[in-house]
Parts: sequence; structure tokens; C-alpha cells
Amino acid sequence: MNGKEKIEEMVEVFKKQKEEFSEKMKKEFNNFFKEFFEQHPEITEVKWSQYTPYFSDGDPCVFSANFYDILQLDSDMPKDEYKRLSKIEDELEQLLNSIPDEIYLDMFGDHCEVIATINGFDVVEYEHD
Repeated sequence: MNGKEKIEEMVEVFKKQKEEFSEKMKKEFNNFFKEFFEQHPEITEVKWSQYTPYFSDGDPCVFSANFYDILQLDSDMPKDEYKRLSKIEDELEQLLNSIPDEIYLDMFGDHCEVIATINGFDVVEYEHD
């Protein structure tokens, strides 16, 4: 096997491993969120957007998943409840932010909003600037 063939083979192995990883991660994401919603029945959905910006003031436009206000808490709810849910939201955001953006891109795509529920994920087109 010559150098070109070795490189082509390695690229194919990489693609296959990446695809297998993405499928395993989707399964674990489903399991995680199912458990999360079972542990917190008062929370019915978690939302985030993910996209590559169209413009970034001359900086490179880089894909990212955006985890801010993922529970969309109502500040008018009782203070104790808001505080309790805010803590849950912070912990969940930390976990989600610890996952490399490339994994979100592979799992759900670009320019979308991801809505996690106990039944799985809905992915809808996301409009952004």
C-alpha cells in the first residue's frame, strides 16, 4: 500500500469512527435528557440555538451552540422556585457547555434551535443575524 492509499484509508477510518461516535452520543443524549425530565417533571423542555454567524466584525465566523436561558424561567414565579430552577439551569448549562461544539454540529446541524423534551429532540430552523 502506497502513501496515498494509506491516507485515503485513514480518512475513511476517521469518518466511520466520527459517525459511530455521533450515533453513540445521540443515544446518550436521549438517555440523559429522559432521566433529566423524569427527575425534574416540572421542566418540560430545554431549548438552545446553534449556528455559524453570518458576520462577526471581521473575525472568523465559527459555529457554536448557545446555552443561555435554556429553561426560559419566568422571573415572576415564586422566589424560592426561581432560585431552585436557576441552580438546575446553571448545572445543566455547565454540562452542555463542556461538550465540544463540533459534536452539536454533527448531532443536530447548523442554523437551528434544538428543543429537548422527554420524548426526544425537535430541531427547527433558526433565524439569526
